[in-house]
Amino acid sequence: MRIKKNFFILINNILKIIIKHMGKANPRSRQLDIQVKQKRQEKLKKLQERYVQVSKKQEKEEIVRKVQKLAPYLDAEEYLKK
Repeated sequence: MRIKKNFFILINNILKIIIKHMGKANPRSRQLDIQVKQKRQEKLKKLQERYVQVSKKQEKEEIVRKVQKLAPYLDAEEYLKK
């Protein structure tokens, strides 16, 4: 009888711990994701400004390559012309 009672107490405590930690998002990883996105946006903005100022074709191609590397999901030339 005593073993069963201790066993149920142990199981109950384990379940409390599991339920307590379930569903909580890791705030550090979310904050890190936000910082990475902000940094990427800053770099893209600087490259966009530099693209407008540069007149040499070779430099423009280099900037387009950098934008494609930073954000492959963007159409680089169209993004830079905005």
